[in-house]
Amino acid sequence: MARPDIDPASAALHRDALVIDVHTHGVHLLPRAWAAAYRAATRGSMPPDVGFGALAACGVDAVVAKAVGDRVVTAFHRPGAWRCVCKQLASLRRDAATGG
Repeated sequence: MARPDIDPASAALHRDALVIDVHTHGVHLLPRAWAAAYRAATRGSMPPDVGFGALAACGVDAVVAKAVGDRVVTAFHRPGAWRCVCKQLASLRRDAATGG
């Protein structure tokens, strides 16, 4: 993935700083069809999904990946909220291990 163009001051900041994203979700948070519908409903205000493997090229050194247990997300998963959170955590572990 190509790094987006950034101004020299921002490039220097990213080069010299430790960048940690402390609010990251995996790309498998919602089933793909629901994610596409949500993206359409929010009129594209949500950035595209980017796997963990692309983060270093974007200047991110570490992330805190999170599962979501609220009804907005868990309503699309069966058989319940806790199982949904466990599935998300397993998916995050797989993605972290494979750079996905």
